[in-house]
Amino acid sequence: MQESLVTISEKGQVTVPAEVRKFLGVSPKDKLTFVMEEGEVKVRAAKASLDDIYQSVPALSRHLTVEDTIAIAKEEHAQHVAQEGLER
Repeated sequence: MQESLVTISEKGQVTVPAEVRKFLGVSPKDKLTFVMEEGEVKVRAAKASLDDIYQSVPALSRHLTVEDTIAIAKEEHAQHVAQEGLER
């Protein structure tokens, strides 16, 4: 078992050690769940609910046809491939 000692700030905050973040698979802005049971506290990566992500992406300003969407996807893919080529 590996332990990490952290200090609680005056605001009640702690920094989650890098090895714990890696183990949990969390990144900045992710959420954690604290579960208290049988005299212990367990920390888990929180799973996003549909309510958490609802309307997280703004609606399009205009309706797009399937053809419009495909054309945009092709253009964005071409730009991505071109950028990758420049970085090599």
